[in-house]
Amino acid sequence: MRDIVALHPFAQGLSEDHLDALAGCARLLLCAPGAYLWRQGQKPEVVFLVSRGHVVLEIQIPNQGSLEVDSFEG
Repeated sequence: MRDIVALHPFAQGLSEDHLDALAGCARLLLCAPGAYLWRQGQKPEVVFLVSRGHVVLEIQIPNQGSLEVDSFEG
């Protein structure tokens, strides 16, 4: 897991101790296309480092639906 975390752009420049700490609490998560990682209004309890795939950040606008705010290709 440490090798995977160390290759992520977020981890660039982290000390060895910080890499070890981050890798120690990291888990691989495979998500199906269209799955939600987190929903607006939920209490955030995890941090996601996307290594592969496409993630879209959407917000819900009352009476209008969802609005894509940003996206990321990993």
